[in-house]
Amino acid sequence: ENIDQTARLRFPQLDRDERIARVDDVLEEVGLTTWADLPVGDDTHRVLSGGQRRRAAIAQELVCRP
Repeated sequence: ENIDQTARLRFPQLDRDERIARVDDVLEEVGLTTWADLPVGDDTHRVLSGGQRRRAAIAQELVCRP
């Protein structure tokens, strides 16, 4: 959801299917496909490991295709 929200904010012109395809591609690139439905977590409930959280942050940038 975090990466999809980033894509929604940065590319409002993309339709839903294009946006989801872009998010799926990025999740595969950073190796988070298996954990795509898990929340990143917060200070009290961490779900992803530190490395996975860093990869999720990278994915948020990659979804923009820099």
